[in-house]
Amino acid sequence: MNDYPNFVKKTLCSVVDAMELQKEKFVKTPGKDFTRHLIFDFSTIIIFVLSAGCNTQASELMNFFDFKQFPSVPAFVQQRDKILPDAFHHILIEFNNRMNVSPKLFHGYRLLAVDGSDLTLPFNPKEPENIRTKDHCNFLHMNTIYDVCSKLYVDASLYAGTKCGEVAAAVEFVKHLPEKFPVILIVDRGYESYNLFAHVEERLFDYVIRIKDAHSFDFIENSKDLDYEIQIRFVRFKLDNGEYEVLATSLPEEIFSVDALKEIYHMRWNIETSYLLSKWVLGMTSYHSKKAANVKQEVYADLRTEERGKKHTQQINFTQAIKICLHFFRASEDTQAFNLEATIRKFLHLSGAADPTKEKP
Repeated sequence: MNDYPNFVKKTLCSVVDAMELQKEKFVKTPGKDFTRHLIFDFSTIIIFVLSAGCNTQASELMNFFDFKQFPSVPAFVQQRDKILPDAFHHILIEFNNRMNVSPKLFHGYRLLAVDGSDLTLPFNPKEPENIRTKDHCNFLHMNTIYDVCSKLYVDASLYAGTKCGEVAAAVEFVKHLPEKFPVILIVDRGYESYNLFAHVEERLFDYVIRIKDAHSFDFIENSKDLDYEIQIRFVRFKLDNGEYEVLATSLPEEIFSVDALKEIYHMRWNIETSYLLSKWVLGMTSYHSKKAANVKQEVYADLRTEERGKKHTQQINFTQAIKICLHFFRASEDTQAFNLEATIRKFLHLSGAADPTKEKP
């Protein structure tokens, strides 16, 4: 019972344990922060943030400590302020590495979508990363790269600013991708850039990028710069509403037909769905702080969406599954265990979705 859930939990906890041994890398003041033994030590704060839900901070603290000797909210805030947001980015990357699960492939390719989204923060005029004060709100911009077949976040970045940094973020993602599997990068309009095309091809990967429909290619950034030669295939097709869609790709016509490219691009929608789940089910938008650094902690912690693809006509209720998994993660070893997978199976709903990895290009 619970063999796989326990493996996942132990893997995640092992990442946190390893960070405890080198916590100087993840705190604002090395040699000073977390040098004393407190009820809210480094590892406990990390686990708390990873398992926090959408309740108020006080309620989350009481639930986390089972209403026994829990610290005050100000004490918690004082301690969490010492941890860098990069600590939670490290957890995202290291946990994926330690799980070492072979991704689901689409005819030998790993399909990775890149997209960005604005995150509106509570207004805080003292916040150094404050943006849009005239709208009486702050915001961060989130960029992610997402495995659309395995439904798994691969990497993410957060910064104060606008969409102007999205192409640069995509380039950084491409630079750090492992070379274990061939990759097709799928992105929407706004990312069309010779620089991104070149970085993808230099890694010997491929791409399918939607671009705006036009009669020339002047909409591609730096299109008149002839310092770097690159061959791009453009595919233009008519939609049911009479409008045209244009895709730029490095995939050869003799292997990937227009219909195959349309199918690949359509699968990009999974990253949009993952944003909806992360924001409204995982509670990504239910922040427990007005400080951008602490919000980044929570956002990285919430990028944990993972579903196993199913051929069956039933799928789990994701909302209930997340609540059950968080309860399982919070439970201490001396707590009486419950059958996690059996409990999740009590909340199934019908689904007619087919497995896209079985489609032919």
